Amino acid sequence: ESYLSELLSEGNAPATADHVIKILRNILSVAVSYEIIDRNRLSGVALILQDNKVQRLLTEDELQRLIRVLNEDETVASDVAMLALLTGARMGELLNAQWEQIDRESNVWRIPASISKSKRSRTVPLSEVAMELLESLGTEGMSEWLFVSSRKRAGKLARLTTVQKAWRMRLRVAAGLDDLRFHDLRHQYASMLVNNNVPIYQVSKLLGHHSVTQTERYSHLGSGAMQEASAVVGSIISAAMDSEAA
Repeated sequence: ESYLSELLSEGNAPATADHVIKILRNILSVAVSYEIIDRNRLSGVALILQDNKVQRLLTEDELQRLIRVLNEDETVASDVAMLALLTGARMGELLNAQWEQIDRESNVWRIPASISKSKRSRTVPLSEVAMELLESLGTEGMSEWLFVSSRKRAGKLARLTTVQKAWRMRLRVAAGLDDLRFHDLRHQYASMLVNNNVPIYQVSKLLGHHSVTQTERYSHLGSGAMQEASAVVGSIISAAMDSEAA
């Protein structure tokens, strides 16, 4: 706990401090399993962000309202938000995206480790809708960046550095979603995948998570598919019982 306080005093974010504790806790758990130590002495240490996994997911009606606003807005901020919905990418990854990272032959976006939060490169598939959005940006050949600011630096189009003001003050307000964070668009992307029975392992890869454990926060969303799977076993047992009775 003193170490946690020290991490925070050095300017680290609460989520970063929690991540350090989780790593150390996992290391000790492995040590316990190998009987190197008798118990995990970090198992009782409380994390700072106990509610860090809470997500604001959209209803079907809310999603339709948001998409309508993004389509009608026709600004670079709405383009960034729409691509976030289409790819699950983080804001930093989107705003640092360059045209050289877009592979048109394979329809993928190769995100380098230098702009990835996980510090690992990953490949993001781009749907036909996503590719159409990129085509509509009009910045290819004019700038190395996908999303550019209206301001110029040294006579060149400058990279767009944030959309937070446009998102908070205009886009989400117009959609009637005042509590929706930009990062929730990434959660929405994951929920749409899980709810359409995409395996959690594939969702993990698409989000660029280090492990499936990070993605398991979305596993409850696919309960419908789990119910269908369980029904298969139920039907087998039921058929066996009917056969026995006959």
